[in-house]
Amino acid sequence: MLICVELKIDLRSTDMCLTVLKSVSVDDVELPDRQKIVYRSCEDGSLVYKLCSDIVSPEDVLSLWNTVDDLIRSIRVAVDAVEKVK
Repeated sequence: MLICVELKIDLRSTDMCLTVLKSVSVDDVELPDRQKIVYRSCEDGSLVYKLCSDIVSPEDVLSLWNTVDDLIRSIRVAVDAVEKVK
């Protein structure tokens, strides 16, 4: 079974979105097995990520959930850092 999650986070600015996207993209290289980022972009000041995972066991669902949680935390840290620099 394939499960996909799409996150859309309003960052209210294309500049902020692009900066955050570049910042968190470096973490995308070491995803757990069977997970992949299908799509990531900035759309009208919103950061959009779509992650999918091939689910073969209950642990895979938890792993996807943890990846989404890690991504959200990374985005929060990046937003906070950019706002401090302003």
